[in-house]
Amino acid sequence: MASSLSSHPLILSAQRLATSHHAPYDPSHDIYHVSRVTSLSLVIAHSLPPTQSPLDLLVINLAALFHDLLDKKYLTHSQTPKERLEAFWGENREVEFEQERKRLVERIVENVSYSKEVKRRKRIEEMRDRERTEEEKEEQEWWESSRELHWYVSTRLSQLPLGIV
Repeated sequence: MASSLSSHPLILSAQRLATSHHAPYDPSHDIYHVSRVTSLSLVIAHSLPPTQSPLDLLVINLAALFHDLLDKKYLTHSQTPKERLEAFWGENREVEFEQERKRLVERIVENVSYSKEVKRRKRIEEMRDRERTEEEKEEQEWWESSRELHWYVSTRLSQLPLGIV
């Protein structure tokens, strides 16, 4: 499955986008960093015990390739993942990839950052100690239901040595 995934048209296109985007950056955020994150993400995904609903490896691979496209250290203006990826999805419209999966990739990209993860964990801890608002309940429900985001962020931050990503 890994070989068919690596030759998937969306992956090939995403690799080109990531390579051109990260070309001017320092080694902490160059294409080799993105490649390591992508490889580790797929290794982790394959190492998880099987479940009734398998992980979407194409979503995981795309999210890993795109995870630093919006890194604020390198951007001159603010963009949402949907805005940043709109051209990519348009250029690849002939490749079948459902809107729901596109939105999941965008949501993962939007939520993958160390500072956001620290804030999210703190907010979740605080919510456990008090009555939650409807918005907080929806966020928690989504967090618990989105296995792709949950394993990617949690595993990346809590189980991997920070120096290797």
